[in-house]
Amino acid sequence: MTLKYTLFRKKNPKTQTMRWYASPLSSHLTDVENAYSVLPQANPINDTETEAILRQMGQYIQRELIKGNTVRVPGLGTFRLSFHSKGVDDICTFDADKMITKTHVVFQQEKALKNILDNHISFINDGVKDRDVIYASVSEYLAEQHGTSFPDSGEVLRNNKELIRK
Repeated sequence: MTLKYTLFRKKNPKTQTMRWYASPLSSHLTDVENAYSVLPQANPINDTETEAILRQMGQYIQRELIKGNTVRVPGLGTFRLSFHSKGVDDICTFDADKMITKTHVVFQQEKALKNILDNHISFINDGVKDRDVIYASVSEYLAEQHGTSFPDSGEVLRNNKELIRK
């Protein structure tokens, strides 16, 4: 399986210099409704029963997370709540309503899923985004920046001067 990514530039918070980063590119959103037609092939239950089970599972996970519990889904991984917190010098001035922010769900995949991801996925560049301009490829970006064309045959520019072949 090949995952697409785009490259974008942003300031590195540690060095304060502009650096290139990869960002995963999702080709489309898959909803659980897509699973309704696939799951019954492996199980003796119909689409309606499958939908009901998945909806109940989603509601169950939400309820447990809100209670502060960690939820393990066999074959997939574990979900738990986390948040960001601002710091204070004096413990007596800590106000949870003001200091705790950005509540979010953390997902930790199971080892079997991690193994699949580590061993069965490759990556392919699907463009560059720089200063709100989207380029179809690294070669197109380099051509625009340097006023010359660069082949897409694995050639890259080193130190903005020398063209090398990978």
